[in-house]
Amino acid sequence: MRKFPIIVLGALILSLCLCGAQADETTLEDGAVYKLTSQYTGMSIAASCFGMSQLAIIAQTESYTGSLNQGWRAHREEDGTFKLENLSAGLYLTLYKNSKKDGATISLSEEKDSLSQRWTLKAYEDGVRIVSASSGKCLQLQDDSRDLKCHVVQNEIGAGISQKWRVT
Repeated sequence: MRKFPIIVLGALILSLCLCGAQADETTLEDGAVYKLTSQYTGMSIAASCFGMSQLAIIAQTESYTGSLNQGWRAHREEDGTFKLENLSAGLYLTLYKNSKKDGATISLSEEKDSLSQRWTLKAYEDGVRIVSASSGKCLQLQDDSRDLKCHVVQNEIGAGISQKWRVT
């Protein structure tokens, strides 16, 4: 089994000095299943539509229940990035239209050879961020909302309080 970078050990996140330096990458196990939980709200993210159109929106749901729509299988790419496949839909976490804009929607779509579906985990002093290999921006709850079904978007690293995730 191949592995790729992560610095999350159970509930412990290793602290790194931000001091203007780039964050360290962390590892996920290729083929392993993970849940993505907001450190800000304690809620998980999942596919919000169960018809599973190719553009299903990713949204915050209740705390992890074990539902397949909250499960994500990691697929390592040759460049060290990874794709996240939703267990319920069989579709991949995708930066919609490969946008570089703050606030761009995160959706699900069929697998393709595109940076819009490739992600890295970056460990910072204050938590782990899920970063787009395409835009260099990270996942964040829209408007730092605590609301159920709040959409997940991308934003500049450090621009919001809801950018920290537990990937377990």
